[in-house]
Order: sequence, then structure tokens, then C-alpha cells
Amino acid sequence: MDIKSPWSEELSQFQFQLLAIKFLVIGTVLHIKFKLNFFKSGISNIQDYMRRNFFIKVQIDCFQDVPVRIVARAARTHFKVIKNLNPKIIGHYLPTGSHDILLPKGASVGFQARYRQLLKRFLAAMEKRIYVVEKGDNLTLIAEKFNVPLTALIMWNRVDPNRPIQPGDRLFIYPNRIREKSQTSIGTVVEFD
Repeated sequence: MDIKSPWSEELSQFQFQLLAIKFLVIGTVLHIKFKLNFFKSGISNIQDYMRRNFFIKVQIDCFQDVPVRIVARAARTHFKVIKNLNPKIIGHYLPTGSHDILLPKGASVGFQARYRQLLKRFLAAMEKRIYVVEKGDNLTLIAEKFNVPLTALIMWNRVDPNRPIQPGDRLFIYPNRIREKSQTSIGTVVEFD
């Protein structure tokens, strides 16, 4: 027979209350320290404070539309990080022109060199991936011909799916290249780039 002491329940409630008070005090102290540092910095709003202390601004010159993923790779971060830091970027491409981009602090070291190298490789690969539309072609046939998703083909070329393509139009195609093929007990496994 298990006998519960009335003290054990009260003691556990008391411990919980002490823990909650401890977290509140620590959180309040950290908040006050943050506010003091913020006001000492002379910056007028919290977003500017965060950007100055955790991010760095770099300038990128785009001579044509550049995928945001190239910027992310050059910054050694993820596409989503670049998009979240730069809400003015709409879509998956930076349009032609000069752009001030926020990067996580530390990502700017060697960024420009990596960006130029990745952009150079991207542009060289682009030349090999252009398909000229022929008579009788449509987006579905082209996607099937190169084994790529129709939605990807539309996104890569910013094509209006409701507007027919014309012979002579140039489309960018990024076909999946087979990197490795191996047999498993389940079947054949194919990995794509």
C-alpha cells in the first residue's frame, strides 16, 4: 500500500513555483540588459539594432536575372535565410540591377569571390541548357522530353501557362543528371543532382 504524504504534493508545487520565479527573474534581467545595450547604441528601432549587430549589408550587381540560391550558396547559408533577411526580394530571382542584400554576420568574408565564381559557373551552364521551341512543341511535351516537372519548367522560364509558346522561343532546361545508380534489396536507387 502506497501512502502519500500531503507534504510531497505541496513540496512539488513549491518547487515548481520557485522554478517559475527563477525563469521570470532571469528573463527580466536579460531583457533589461538587452534594452540598456539597445538604448546605449543610439539606434531608434529594434529592427535596426538587430540588423547592425547580427547581419551585414553587401552590394550585388546583377547583369541579368540571378537565382537567389546562388546568393545563398555564396553566403554559405540557405535560400530561406536570404529570403527572410531580405523581404524585398520577390520570387526566386534577383532582377537585373544593383542590390543591397543582408547576409548573416560572418557570411560576407569571401562572399564576393564565391558569388562571382558561382555566377560564372551558372552562366556557363545556362548556355548549355537552352532549348529552342520547335513547331508542335508545348510545355508538357518539352517537360516530358527532358524528364523535368512541368511546374519547374514554368518557374525557370517565368512562362504564363495560359499563353502558348511559339516556335523560336528559348527556354531554359535543367535536366536531372543521374549521379549514382545502385541496387538495393528494395530495387534500384537513383540519386539526382
